[in-house]
Amino acid sequence: MNEVAVETLGTSSVKVVGTWDSPIFPSEEFGRLLGIPRAKIISIVRGFENDEVVGKKEDGLLTLMGAVKMVFQVKHSKPEAREWMLGLVKKYRSPPEKSIVIYDPNDFKNESCVYLLKLSDTVCKFGQTEDMPRRMTEHTTHFAKYNVVPSVIKIWKCSDSKQMKKVETSIKSYAKAENMKIIDYGITELVNIEKNGLVNFVEVIDKYVSFGKIKTIKEDSVPKLDFMECKLQLAECEKKLLVLQKEYAELLAKSKESELQLIKTKQELQIKILETDRVKEEYQRNIQCLQKKNPQEPVAALPAPNRAVCNVCKKEFAKSYLKTHLYKAHDIK
Repeated sequence: MNEVAVETLGTSSVKVVGTWDSPIFPSEEFGRLLGIPRAKIISIVRGFENDEVVGKKEDGLLTLMGAVKMVFQVKHSKPEAREWMLGLVKKYRSPPEKSIVIYDPNDFKNESCVYLLKLSDTVCKFGQTEDMPRRMTEHTTHFAKYNVVPSVIKIWKCSDSKQMKKVETSIKSYAKAENMKIIDYGITELVNIEKNGLVNFVEVIDKYVSFGKIKTIKEDSVPKLDFMECKLQLAECEKKLLVLQKEYAELLAKSKESELQLIKTKQELQIKILETDRVKEEYQRNIQCLQKKNPQEPVAALPAPNRAVCNVCKKEFAKSYLKTHLYKAHDIK
């Protein structure tokens, strides 16, 4: 882990690692600074919550919150540590001070570069040049007509004129897309930074310049390969390509097979649904027949002991209806 700082309390010190936004305190050093025995530190850390340690508790790495808990909730021999800890919290909750970089236009004479000038609190001028001192003189003369003194915000050195022009074009496109581009002081290439902020606009240009520094490899810098070696590499590539094409064809075939199986299963289900509907209708008809006690309808729904066959016409009827049938149909009492 990167070392962020070394914090001192009296004659003792602890090394802070990690990042400024997420400082990490080794619990053993931190406990020694507070005068807590090592054996006790291990048991203390085991009782901490997950957001108070980094990684496993056995690693003994405390977050800023864990360090605060150890100072304010654990008994130790350094009463002055509380005020010291409050100072650390304030320190690491604030962004680190950044050194101010002053850009001198004279350092960019005969250099391809992109620049950003401040004209007011909300308006900036961007552009590209291969002679920054001369361009700065021209701008100073021009803006003096409007009682404006341009100041340099940042100058980006480019690898060549091609990259310089490409970065400027990207800046123009970004400014137009964000509705930042304005025309004032008799010139274009001005942006209003009130909405997006100066810091954000500088970061955007940083990205464009960094991206543009990725150059294409020059032909003469590529090592000359033996002809046969190239042939072998080509054959290897073609072999890999065939394997990949075969795998793709297999996946495609499996996909089609699965699709056909799905269609077949769907058709089988539809047939079963139709069959079930037919059986359902038959049972409903038998139930209606029984409810009406109509002897002409089938009595298949009746249990076998409740059915009887007429000896004369050989038809099957409900046993309770057989005598009525013999009398009405065959005049048999």
